Amino acid sequence: MKYHKYHKVTKLLIDSSNIPEEYLIRDIASALIKELPLEALKKLLNIEKLDPYEKDTYEKVFNSMDVNRIDELESLRREQVILFKLQVNI
Repeated sequence: MKYHKYHKVTKLLIDSSNIPEEYLIRDIASALIKELPLEALKKLLNIEKLDPYEKDTYEKVFNSMDVNRIDELESLRREQVILFKLQVNI
């Protein structure tokens, strides 16, 4: 599926303000992301949820023997938080 979003900006606004084009592009991108269904976001972004309270997550990380991931999981548990990571590969 295709999703789109647009903003119309007058030339007068562009000429008379200090609003950089980058701001407008990021603003419209944020608006589009907010409207995308979760399934579309999952296709666009690599989403990882690291929940130290889920038994499966805890066992998977400890069985991997990845010291960095184990430390990260233990840190999350001490902080009493769940971590969501988003990554885009371009």
